[in-house]
Amino acid sequence: MLFPKGHDHHLPILRQLDIELRLNKGEDVGTTRIFMPNITEFNINTFVEWQNIFVVGNSLRRFGAPDRPSKAGSQQLLALLKGCPNLEACYLHFEDVIFDNIFQESSSSEINLPKLIEFQLLWYQRTTKLREILPRLRTPNIESLTIKADYFSELLNIIPAVSSWLHAGNVVHLWKLTLSSVPALADQLHTLLAGLPFLQDLTLGSMIITDDSMAVLNRDINPDVCPTLLRLTLTGSIHALHVVVGTLISRLKSSSSSSLGEMEFLREFHATRGKWKVSTTNNKRIDQKQAKRVIEDIAKRYSKLKVDIELVHYREVEEEIFWDDADDWDDWDDADDWDDWDNWDDGDDWDVDEVWDVHGIWDDDDV
Repeated sequence: MLFPKGHDHHLPILRQLDIELRLNKGEDVGTTRIFMPNITEFNINTFVEWQNIFVVGNSLRRFGAPDRPSKAGSQQLLALLKGCPNLEACYLHFEDVIFDNIFQESSSSEINLPKLIEFQLLWYQRTTKLREILPRLRTPNIESLTIKADYFSELLNIIPAVSSWLHAGNVVHLWKLTLSSVPALADQLHTLLAGLPFLQDLTLGSMIITDDSMAVLNRDINPDVCPTLLRLTLTGSIHALHVVVGTLISRLKSSSSSSLGEMEFLREFHATRGKWKVSTTNNKRIDQKQAKRVIEDIAKRYSKLKVDIELVHYREVEEEIFWDDADDWDDWDDADDWDDWDNWDDGDDWDVDEVWDVHGIWDDDDV
């Protein structure tokens, strides 16, 4: 038994508690309650109904840790969010199988977290009911948000719920956003990012970034989307070279101000463990080393930009991102090295300037 049955325990001077347990199936955790009215930091790394055991007060400032998010199911999640209005940082590993009963009462009531600054949500996709919680959150001072699923699934269309959440108030402090393993449809991504004018750091990971979705960030097309963006990261994703190039250059060349004020130039671009293609709508391939050279050449021409391009074998990306839906994806030819991949010009090298000229995205006056 984890917590022996008996009298309740009161720990008024406890400020920090970190619990990491591996429970055997069916193990009794006990029924005693532990009152921690002044605890400020709490981390519990096991799936138990801790909300029935640990009673925290309004002093809780941090739940979980960035490198070890606390585990929580639906009951624990709502108990935490509704009972800790002074929470400043929350790092959750969410998993739930039965997610119905908690929505029978006050399922549409707002959950106010006025002091929340950083929120990291990782979850195993067993249900789509998470979309019913997020729009209820009110976090006017949030600065950093990470939403990451355990694998990519088109069924978990979470971006509209995130938009409803963040756009419900005046989000003026959010400067960092990470979305990973979630569908990023162009219209939904545009709606989300257009409502985040102060975003400086955006990461899109483990997804297919379609040509239209990437173009959402193209300043020539959408000048009011993320006008202050300084850092863009694509990790473990599939994306089209010419669309990325066009987007980067649009954020590096001189342009008029948006309706939201002065625009910032992009300072950093990172692309790691991804796959470069001619277009996400077909299977035409690009030599990955050539793609890297194209991006690095942009940094040479625009000295204000710092780039970091990391290449890996495509099969490693396929296994990492799409292992769950592998049968839905095209079969790829065996290749022992990136050099075995065909260039997009029938195997011949192509000139960087030709790529930009063809797509109308290069202007010598902008250097």
